[in-house]
Amino acid sequence: MKKKTKKELPIGVCHPGIHSIQTGLIKNSPNCDWINNKPFQKDLRQAIGREVFCENDANCFTLSEAIDGSGKHYKIVFGVILGSGVGGGLVIDKKIVTGPHGITGEWGHNQLPLIGKETIIKKS
Repeated sequence: MKKKTKKELPIGVCHPGIHSIQTGLIKNSPNCDWINNKPFQKDLRQAIGREVFCENDANCFTLSEAIDGSGKHYKIVFGVILGSGVGGGLVIDKKIVTGPHGITGEWGHNQLPLIGKETIIKKS
């Protein structure tokens, strides 16, 4: 993209869980547990040698919808992600609302069991 646009474009990464402002570590990432308790944003910055912005995936999705998607004409947008788990994001006035613990939009998480490592239904 840099070669094509001749601009230094920002890099953003959305991921499950949150980037703790207090510790700099990822927490509450059940679908990508390999990034839990790791300085994911710092590691990415060091690996590519430039600024990287990381944010919760549901927050990114909701912000996108609030800016140029189905919520663009609304002051408050709540987005829901249903996939291997469930999550939510809250955006007010085109800004992500995270709250003191970074999980304002989250409303629960039901992780699907791993198939192959454990049997979901045991036959008698």
